[in-house]
Amino acid sequence: MPGLKNGYTAVFEKAMEEVLQATGVPGVSVYARRGNDVFSCGKGEHSDLSKKYRMHSMTKVITSTAAIMTTETHKDFLLTDPVSKYIPSFDREWDLILEGTEEKVSFKGFSKGPAEVSFKREKSKTKMLVSHLMAECSGIGYDFWTESGVCGENYSAAAAIRQAVHPEVFNSSCIIGSHLTLAEYCDKIAEAGVLVCEPGNFSYGLGALVVGRVLEVVHGKPFSQILSELIFKPLGMNASFFISSPDEMHALYGVASDKTVVKAEATIADCGSVAAYTNHTDHALGPKKLESGDTGLVMPIAEYAKFCEFVLSKGLAADGTRVMDEKGIYMLCHGDPHGCSMDSRMGNTLFGFGYPAAMTFGWAKTDPKADPEKLGGHDFPVCNYWSGYAGNQVRVYPTEDSYIIVGMQVMDHHYTRTYQDTVRLPLVEKFISLWEK
Repeated sequence: MPGLKNGYTAVFEKAMEEVLQATGVPGVSVYARRGNDVFSCGKGEHSDLSKKYRMHSMTKVITSTAAIMTTETHKDFLLTDPVSKYIPSFDREWDLILEGTEEKVSFKGFSKGPAEVSFKREKSKTKMLVSHLMAECSGIGYDFWTESGVCGENYSAAAAIRQAVHPEVFNSSCIIGSHLTLAEYCDKIAEAGVLVCEPGNFSYGLGALVVGRVLEVVHGKPFSQILSELIFKPLGMNASFFISSPDEMHALYGVASDKTVVKAEATIADCGSVAAYTNHTDHALGPKKLESGDTGLVMPIAEYAKFCEFVLSKGLAADGTRVMDEKGIYMLCHGDPHGCSMDSRMGNTLFGFGYPAAMTFGWAKTDPKADPEKLGGHDFPVCNYWSGYAGNQVRVYPTEDSYIIVGMQVMDHHYTRTYQDTVRLPLVEKFISLWEK
């Protein structure tokens, strides 16, 4: 497989410096490989590549990997199983909280509120499956989609109903900093009993968190132990973990210059100040229990690179040991989630940036049949990719033996898409421009 063009290190380092100068972000790290050529570099405040990043939603694909691996070791576990088979509290009649004006509820979100939001209520008719959770089609959507303009007020209304059951449930500031265990968190979601759409429709949110609890039930072990045994130890990802105490915060990028850590609400309110560069967490307030397969993993980007290598090697560890069946890797990268549709207001909005895409399990795939001109020059057609809330992103190119990970760790809810266009995509484009053909 061809590598990178001669002189790629100097060219790429210059591109990173130009991005920092143009955007004012405090730092950026890149870990990339094509063929035998590897590029790893940190610029600005992110020059120390041993520092750890919050992977946020880049956790999801690792959770899905563990679920697919579990189908190999536990033959009675199927991705088409109903979630209620493993979480009894989910065996209930669910209410759909839809756009409408029949009811109102007060909701205080990330950057707005409290304010009254309107909705209407119907009964769900669809069984929620494990595959729905993994493909972000469970109906358990994040609360902030209303404020970002992606979805209607029903997302905030559902969040308010859940928060009335327990303040830490369906509150994005607590997804990675909750005092609840996975079992408790999922039972509180079920107690509220509300979804933003029928399962099977794209509704980006807490699905992977619930997958973590399903796997705990199947394996009879804590979720962190499952990930360690199935993925981290075999792949040598020894610096990957869930934060459980304030003592672990010092290893993270994103801590303000005075070493304080602010809660998410303050982070969002202070966009543009140093607070915008702090961690989206309230772990600083004390030990937390939640091991979120949705947003919770922490690791250096070089650790995430080991996961990318595992994907490109079709399930092999660095020493050649088979960790996952090749069919499982194919499912992870190219699988068609059972009964899931991207044709929703959220799906059409989030995936309407000029390149055709669809969800597989835990991340997206570009359409290999797409016209490259329709991709806007931003990407190669055959690609699996996803981002995290802090601006970090992974792109794996299975047919090109290539991948790139961009670490940014900028907690700025209002400018997430801006950073996509001004930081991540320019670096991805520069990476692809350096490919030897």
